[in-house]
Amino acid sequence: MPVMTQTKRAVVWNPREDRTIHAVWLAVFWVGILAGFGLDMKPFLSQSIPWIVYVHAAVYVGWLLLLTVQVLLVIRNNVALHRRLGKFAAGYAVLVVLLGLPTALTVAARTLGTNIFPPQFLAVNTVNVCGFAVMIAWAIAMRRSPAVHKRLILAAMVAFADPGFARITDNLMAEPRAAWPWFWYTFYGNVLLVVLMLAWDLWRYRRVVWQFAVGSGAVLAGEVWATAMYFDPSWKASMTHLVVEWSRFMH
Repeated sequence: MPVMTQTKRAVVWNPREDRTIHAVWLAVFWVGILAGFGLDMKPFLSQSIPWIVYVHAAVYVGWLLLLTVQVLLVIRNNVALHRRLGKFAAGYAVLVVLLGLPTALTVAARTLGTNIFPPQFLAVNTVNVCGFAVMIAWAIAMRRSPAVHKRLILAAMVAFADPGFARITDNLMAEPRAAWPWFWYTFYGNVLLVVLMLAWDLWRYRRVVWQFAVGSGAVLAGEVWATAMYFDPSWKASMTHLVVEWSRFMH
């Protein structure tokens, strides 16, 4: 059985015993990202790409590398450096959030009138960015509780899982035209990560971290909302208007 530490307030996970598995979840995330974007790389490079997309890609890859370093530092028991680097990571996360929607709007404006990036897809971008921002802020607030902190960081990554995983299904099958199949087509990777993490904690510890259960559940609920909006005509009309206005602003 896992080692537990008794405090006056609650029974908590021993930080040393609860480290390696999070590298596994991060590896699953990396597989989805590399496989999805790897399949898309050739057609991506053959297009005329706005400069902000390259900046967005560099910043997001930088975030993933930074997160990977942070996880490895904890596994190697270099917690002091992990904490110092965490201050930089908190500021870097703000840059990740700020780049999300302007990049999505720019791509939507460039592809308006095609099926490459329909304006209604901005619902997904909005949910992803908001979910990431809220989970990161919550994780920072809970940084003194390692078990909660690391799980909320991964909940933030769940919010960004679909860009990679959805590209895999996009290369394997036609996009569904009904909401429920489309949800699984787009967000199966997000659901998979949440289920794996919750199932592990239930099997290994006979309990779950309620903050992760609530946070990841909220992220998935947001993705259900994004799916509903994707098929809502009024949302499509309003997002099309927004994209047109953004295009005029950029020019």
